[in-house]
Amino acid sequence: MPNQADKIEKRRAYIDKTNYLLNKQFETKNFLQNTSIGLIGFVTLITTIIIVLLKESNYYIKILAIIPIFIFGIATYKLLGNLERRSLFMGPNTVQIEKHINESFGNNLKFILSSNISALNNNKLRIDNLGDNLNSAIKWILISLSLIILLFIVDNLCFENQEEKKSINLINFNFMTDNNSGEKFQSSDLETEEEIYPVDQDSLMATEKEFKKKKEKKNNKKKEKD
Repeated sequence: MPNQADKIEKRRAYIDKTNYLLNKQFETKNFLQNTSIGLIGFVTLITTIIIVLLKESNYYIKILAIIPIFIFGIATYKLLGNLERRSLFMGPNTVQIEKHINESFGNNLKFILSSNISALNNNKLRIDNLGDNLNSAIKWILISLSLIILLFIVDNLCFENQEEKKSINLINFNFMTDNNSGEKFQSSDLETEEEIYPVDQDSLMATEKEFKKKKEKKNNKKKEKD
């Protein structure tokens, strides 16, 4: 059977091991919380960029974009749950130490070891909760980003082609209306010219008669000379 000295040495070794694990848990908690803060900033930035880009998108795309933005809200809610200020358990507290201050050295080691093990178990539940929130938030963010990319692809491929067709049809319509207005303008010019310079049939007949008379006079003069 192990003697008292061996038990004390084993307890010291276990205490050192549990203290190391407690420090690792503390580092893991800080990593999860810092990652959550970084993702909150990323989601906020991406949401702002999406809202700016949606100003020039199709109306239906704007309506459908509410879904990924709502999913971003769910992810943000999950991440905010990781920003709790509660610290992890770090072994025996001062009240427990005062109660066991008069105990023997072996009993104190046993008490410290049991406190560390209890702290590890309690901390594990909280760290698992933080990790689950972070994993869930990352999944929601990836889903939302996929939907946003899909919506922008549809907007650029489908609705942009429709806008180009509308602009081409509008150009053709304007061209046709310009031609019609030009024809009307030319016809109206002719009409105004006719109105400004009217032709009198009697005057035309009179000039023809005078021309014939002059011709006859010339012919008569030639005959007289001959």
